[in-house]
Amino acid sequence: MVAPIEAWLATLPASGTSETRLLELQQKFHRILVEKEVPMRTALRVYLDAWLGRQAAGEVAPAVRQGRRMQWLDVVLRPEDRKLGAAQKRRLHAALALTLGIDALVVMKDVCHLDDDEALNVLQWAARTLLQSGAR
Repeated sequence: MVAPIEAWLATLPASGTSETRLLELQQKFHRILVEKEVPMRTALRVYLDAWLGRQAAGEVAPAVRQGRRMQWLDVVLRPEDRKLGAAQKRRLHAALALTLGIDALVVMKDVCHLDDDEALNVLQWAARTLLQSGAR
């Protein structure tokens, strides 16, 4: 499911604004999530079950995700990163991670009761707002 995103990132030109690149990433990835929502929610459940199982056993909770969204954000936000210090970059990337992925979509749909289009619009608005705020 991530192959189309990885392929797109591999061909992403160095030109373009961080905002344009970020919103395109969101649009491409979230459309995949909407189309594959059941398997993506199932994967989220598996991640949570693995974490809870290790926690209940008194073990250190495993890193159950590969951190792709952080890698993707590193790529799409390169134009912005040149303007930011390390701490500011880390905070901005962490905040933007909240606007990308199945967990963000679950909140929009299950907590906020938005339909797919509304959910995607809100996530894009949030990403744009965070990016503009983080660049100050």
